[in-house]
Amino acid sequence: MKKVFDVHVKLQRQAETIEVIRNLTLNRNKPHMGLKGSNGLYASHEWWASIESGKMPTKLVAGVITRAYHAGQGDTGPDNMADILTHEGSIQSIGIEVNDPEDAKLFRVGQSVEVVYALDELKKRAPDGSPTYSKVTLSVSVSNPLSD
Repeated sequence: MKKVFDVHVKLQRQAETIEVIRNLTLNRNKPHMGLKGSNGLYASHEWWASIESGKMPTKLVAGVITRAYHAGQGDTGPDNMADILTHEGSIQSIGIEVNDPEDAKLFRVGQSVEVVYALDELKKRAPDGSPTYSKVTLSVSVSNPLSD
């Protein structure tokens, strides 16, 4: 497997985005928008420690790509989504996230993929009052036909 996305690399390039996310978390005038912050501010040392200790849940989605496609307005552009048949037998749609745009070509039918998400609690609750979560992609690995 080749790791094609690591959130650490992405975050090094997004200081302004991190600040926007943190400010929304701290904004008491928007009680239903943004992350709750109960596991630390996004991308902070406390946030990472929550992930590493298991306080913030993570989710692994793994399987085989059954379809790669472009989603969004218009039918042009590189593939940005993939459907995978998971090991549990369900179809999951995932966003194609890569640190190097060249690696997007690895997302082809038949390739294995593993995605690790952190489930960061949102301020907004579900209609029944239960928590809702943002799935933050931590890493993506794809089978590399040149080395597998």
